Amino acid sequence: MDIGVDNGENDPRQKGDVVGRELDTHSVPLFFIGHIGLWNGDQVVEDSEGGTNAIKLVNLTDFKSIARYWGTARPNIPDGVIEPTCYDTDCPTNGEKHISLLAREAIVR
Repeated sequence: MDIGVDNGENDPRQKGDVVGRELDTHSVPLFFIGHIGLWNGDQVVEDSEGGTNAIKLVNLTDFKSIARYWGTARPNIPDGVIEPTCYDTDCPTNGEKHISLLAREAIVR
């Protein structure tokens, strides 16, 4: 199975697409240093500075407005691929709490 990416300058289309932009660095022209986020279908999941929760959700317009937008990388995952897994911190070995998700939903989780 090919799990490469389809790079594009357009917006994300599916859950699990990765969006990128330059870092908001004005003092030094480091145009090759960037920041990425994960599209969950409605918002961009990204890390933030400090606080008790370093993960935040932002809309795509806000993500793109901070610095030059690089576009989207799309995992090449065929439709219908299932990922059986456990999302609890303590997963039993007998599979009781395991659930099956479509692969793109598993990426977002």
